[in-house]
Amino acid sequence: MKETEPPHPITPYAIAKFTVENYLRFFYETYNLPYVILRYATVYGPKQNIGAMADYIHKLSMGKQAEIYGDGKMTRDYLYIDDVVRVNLLALKLPTNYPNPVFNIGTGIETTVNDLYKKIAQLLDKKAEPIYLAERAEEQHRYALDYSKIKKAINWQPRYGLEDGLRLKLRFEGFI
Repeated sequence: MKETEPPHPITPYAIAKFTVENYLRFFYETYNLPYVILRYATVYGPKQNIGAMADYIHKLSMGKQAEIYGDGKMTRDYLYIDDVVRVNLLALKLPTNYPNPVFNIGTGIETTVNDLYKKIAQLLDKKAEPIYLAERAEEQHRYALDYSKIKKAINWQPRYGLEDGLRLKLRFEGFI
């Protein structure tokens, strides 16, 4: 997904985020207030205790299996928190008059939820036998962000692949 693709928010959370983007544009056009919008992929890292990944880690570490909504074939783009911190700091150096300062921040790599679950189970040395539940209506089926625009603007690209990021997260939290 590129920044030029028209947004189509399907959850109240996504609608709120897009609404804020529109407010920022308004204040720039009306009051010349500079802004930068960073659209993040699925961010993860140490001490994260909510969301699917945290649930998978928690349950698998306790010898249980976690629930996956749908068949687990939906994809996500997982972005390690250190990459987020670094891009935030670099984005502060953008010129205040940068044209259309909306940037995707991700890895560009689609990972199925099933593959995420298997990677976590493997790192924890557990069996991966998730419990599949009915798909939720608001689920997005595919999700990965093209970060080429931010790479060109400030020479940023992610440093952490999913397995390395998971390993760091699990090590930090004392699971491995």
